[in-house]
Amino acid sequence: RMSSGSVPGSSGENLIYYLFAGVACTAGGYYAYRTVTSDKKRYNERIHAIQQSNTAEWKP
Repeated sequence: RMSSGSVPGSSGENLIYYLFAGVACTAGGYYAYRTVTSDKKRYNERIHAIQQSNTAEWKP
């Protein structure tokens, strides 16, 4: 028979899990944002370089 002094999974224990999940979600969101913005910047730089090389090659 269990004593009713402490309930398993009390709020202090759950708080640790909530903090861990929050930090993991925040880190995942930051990583996704950083990846998307850096890829977009690199894509724009490559498009610009391709356009510059094409105009330089096709000038009469």
